[in-house]
Amino acid sequence: MGWKSGSGMSLIEVIVAVAVLGLVTVALLQLFLTSNVFTAVAGHEVASANLAQEILEEIKSVPWNQIGTARGGTADTILLDPAAGSEKGKYIGYTIALTLVDKNTGERVAGQVRQVVEYNGGDTTAGDTTAVVSLPWDEVPDCTAFNVRYVLFPWPVSGKAQGGTSNTIVLDSSLSQEDGYYKGYLIAITGGRGTGQWRRVVSSTGSTVTVDPPWNDVPDATSEYRMVRETCPYRVLEKGMSASGDLITFEVTVTYRDRGQQREVSLTTDKLRR
Repeated sequence: MGWKSGSGMSLIEVIVAVAVLGLVTVALLQLFLTSNVFTAVAGHEVASANLAQEILEEIKSVPWNQIGTARGGTADTILLDPAAGSEKGKYIGYTIALTLVDKNTGERVAGQVRQVVEYNGGDTTAGDTTAVVSLPWDEVPDCTAFNVRYVLFPWPVSGKAQGGTSNTIVLDSSLSQEDGYYKGYLIAITGGRGTGQWRRVVSSTGSTVTVDPPWNDVPDATSEYRMVRETCPYRVLEKGMSASGDLITFEVTVTYRDRGQQREVSLTTDKLRR
């Protein structure tokens, strides 16, 4: 009767196999993590490019009288060109971007973006075209040492309210229903009951947003509103103008943070006077 010879792996072979498997696994994990990083960056880039494109489309559609040279400003106001018009409250809920200064001493003024929360108008004799902005300027456009140009454009979420209480408003049901979606926005009542009021949104649940401070005049189903981001992750600059002034090139740069670093996406467009 003979014996069968058995074969197997020695301890050394097992150790080598485990080591190789470990190296392959580490490499695959590294590849997986790297691909996730690139996917996240690509997602940010696409979202930023889409936002920049939407802003450019808004700018291309604005009337020419919403592009002008400011006549002065304070910590949280700007005196617009008379061509902006004297209709009181006309630009509440609009975005204003300071796009150009004509001297190096004011270069930090250009590129600032704010939301208009009050527009005086109303006094055609005095030419009062003062717009009040939601946050103080980083650099005041006082216009004494340099000229400041601006562009006004609607960049709102807008609609008609379904109702409200002392510190809430119920938005159009077609808007986002995601809880918390509108926290940090500004909301301005631009028509119907409560016109002229603006508030900060402190929370949102479905179509209902809570504001602070409470309303002076509670919105109802006749109220129309505009909502905008209080802080704007972008800047708008004029990059060139034709000799006749009928063609302006605008650049929109959207900023975002990725792994602790600030990154940018920039797009340009031409706006022709029509």
